Amino acid sequence: QLDASVAQRIRNTFDEHRSMLDIGKQGKLLHGDFHFKNILYHQGRITGIIDFEWANAGDPCWDFRLEEIWEADCVGSRRYIYDGYASYRPVDDDQMLRIRLYKMLQYVNEIIFFSQDQPDPKELQRYLKRLNALCATF
Repeated sequence: QLDASVAQRIRNTFDEHRSMLDIGKQGKLLHGDFHFKNILYHQGRITGIIDFEWANAGDPCWDFRLEEIWEADCVGSRRYIYDGYASYRPVDDDQMLRIRLYKMLQYVNEIIFFSQDQPDPKELQRYLKRLNALCATF
């Protein structure tokens, strides 16, 4: 269950930063579920990316919301992914803010999933804790 004060903080945060999420007609191809289990590689070289069932057009920052999964799967990988992305397009403060906003949405989604769809009290508490910590940064 989401504490009412946290829910209000989420609403306030999105109200305050709503304009940051308006990408207009600049949508890019998003994977939607970008993590290492969906990357094919051979001899240390990426050979393909699979599982595009969640693909859509939008803000590339959306795919970065899963950076904690990258780090859990391969410690230290987050830096390399950001560096690789930045070699094509610099990552600025606005993008970092949007990534945090998308993470907030992801955490709310996980909270709903682990409280209703597939109840798991341990995972639910883990995402509630993450959400509270993220909310405190705004």
